[in-house]
Amino acid sequence: MINSNLRFTTETMWEIYQKLQSLPPKERIVFEVINPDLESKTFNGEVKKIGNISYRYRSHKAWIDLAEILNFQYLTPEKSDFPFIKIHYQNLDIQNSWHLKKGSLEERYGTQSLFARINKLEEPNFLAEYTESLQKCSISKGMRILALGVNRGDELAIFKDICSPNVYKTLNFVGIDAVESSILQARKRFSKNHSWIISNINNWSSWDIGKFDILIAIGVLHSTSLSGKNILTPLLKKFLHSNSKIVLGFPNSRYIDGEIKFGAKSKNYKKPEWSLLLKDIGYYRRLLFRQGFNVTVTGKYYLFITGI
Repeated sequence: MINSNLRFTTETMWEIYQKLQSLPPKERIVFEVINPDLESKTFNGEVKKIGNISYRYRSHKAWIDLAEILNFQYLTPEKSDFPFIKIHYQNLDIQNSWHLKKGSLEERYGTQSLFARINKLEEPNFLAEYTESLQKCSISKGMRILALGVNRGDELAIFKDICSPNVYKTLNFVGIDAVESSILQARKRFSKNHSWIISNINNWSSWDIGKFDILIAIGVLHSTSLSGKNILTPLLKKFLHSNSKIVLGFPNSRYIDGEIKFGAKSKNYKKPEWSLLLKDIGYYRRLLFRQGFNVTVTGKYYLFITGI
């Protein structure tokens, strides 16, 4: 562990960034800063003074962001000599990521996979943005909802919370995924108004499932195993009607050692690179607009395209 005699007061963020980045690899680093709780309504970098100590103010959010950039987990700060606190950064194992796992779909996404430990509905930003997209769809009695790439059904679980019991019991859900163990788990998990199909989305033309009021596809259309840009238009024609709504989700994040990190990682780049994501978002937004949808793009760790 690095000794906590590392103390920052008037250093610029660039100087701090360079210093922490240059430290030898350690499981944890500890350094002291002025307690952010001693100020309010203050901008990062503003020079303040407590007694005879001059310092640059920085919020807890700034130290959390810096930890994420440096591949650390931000731990609970510890009191030190007034007016300082000790910031603790825990090293993240960048190899402990489901994104790096190889093998079959079952091995990567099944119930025994590292991916299966993720519950996106426990990520505050995903939850807030996704439920806002669903609420734009004006869910009402008797609606049919189709979810593609649904895995064990997390995206459908939230309907019970955001709908009244009288509405929820009349809804009809169909979830489709190619991972057998996940679909089997979903069948045990949900009530009778849910149907589950084990199928690769590329086989959509063989599905005889009727029309739907809402189509949901979260983390699906960008997949390298799926030509999302080629199949979305025929999906809309076959499974939606003139008043249907659509919610598409595209990951702008990755998981490392249990932590969600902002920005999707691209091959051949050390840092997140946005070109492909922005290209996809622009394409699907234009496609839905041309189909007559009123389209919004929202989100942070996941970007949601909602067409109503």
